[in-house]
Amino acid sequence: MAQLVQPNLSLNLNQFFQKHILLNDLQYDYYSKYLAAACKSQGGSEVVILTKEGSLLNVLSYFNTEYEPVFVSWAPPTLSAHTGYGTSHSSSSDNVLVVVTTENALCMYKNSSNCVGAWDLVFRSTELSKSISCLATTGVPGTAGGNVDNLLVALGSHLGVVTVVPLNTLSLPNRPVNHRENTPLENHSVTGSVETLNAHNGGVTALGFSSPDPMSGNKLMLATGGLDNTVKLWEYEDNFMLKKVLKLAPSEETCTTYLGDGAAEKEGHRALKRVSSLAFSKRGELAAATDSSVYIFGNAHDWVLFQVLSLGTSHQEKNAGGPSGALERHGERGLVLSFSNDKLVLMRDTESYVLKRSDKGLFEMESRLER
Repeated sequence: MAQLVQPNLSLNLNQFFQKHILLNDLQYDYYSKYLAAACKSQGGSEVVILTKEGSLLNVLSYFNTEYEPVFVSWAPPTLSAHTGYGTSHSSSSDNVLVVVTTENALCMYKNSSNCVGAWDLVFRSTELSKSISCLATTGVPGTAGGNVDNLLVALGSHLGVVTVVPLNTLSLPNRPVNHRENTPLENHSVTGSVETLNAHNGGVTALGFSSPDPMSGNKLMLATGGLDNTVKLWEYEDNFMLKKVLKLAPSEETCTTYLGDGAAEKEGHRALKRVSSLAFSKRGELAAATDSSVYIFGNAHDWVLFQVLSLGTSHQEKNAGGPSGALERHGERGLVLSFSNDKLVLMRDTESYVLKRSDKGLFEMESRLER
């Protein structure tokens, strides 16, 4: 099991595979124990699974995909335990990954040995969306004892529409699906009606689900981001209803923290901000990343923006003469962020940042690595 120094994954994955790796997406599982990285290289495409041990990341397993994986998302842990091939027996060692590839295919992979060893492709469909731009997954509490028995998959599109599909994980195929075999949408895949949300003008660029807490009354929410300088919050009951529109515009009371080259560019403002990544913390905070900043909203006071992290222009943007207004290819999608307990992990190009929550509730720099 190879060890990688956290968190500069691009550099260390290059060393592990002995070839240049392009990192498309990076997602922690619910417990922040496992980390899935969607990668592309000259020799093919891989999804790499890592685990944390202190300050190190260990490569547990990886599997190849026929087409380039651009988005990855972990199924909820209680849902993962119910995805046996035609069996209802649950196992805490089961893990399920949802992957979107470049041919707009939605794939589900399963591993039954704590992310070690082989991963089986158990579901694949290219019929859900013809223009997938982002992905998010969550579980929906069932009626029997609050168990999670359904998976909600949200797919953003370049047309500004979000498609929300309920997939019944109890009715997956009884054997792994061949990479070239397409599982029809109407064949044991959809348990309820497909919902479409007209979310953003100019395209949907990021999605994120909250973790609902019935004890505190917090409902399931879906955050959507696009090219229109807004993040929208949709609350789920029987369907998703628009609850709040958040603008990426800090007030005088907002705390701004400058990271990297952000201090040198703090006077500059862009008229149009592309939301590149969205993530909810376990405390219910929402982080929205653009090409050069992260906006953190708290839900205690009606989603007030309480902190902005400014990173300045990336090396890639400087070399290219600045960002374009159009939707960029997946490998150039700006900042990618993920919460890991009380830490916030940011990745962009070859830069990696880890921020830790302070006693005041603000995120402060813990480490930065740069290739």
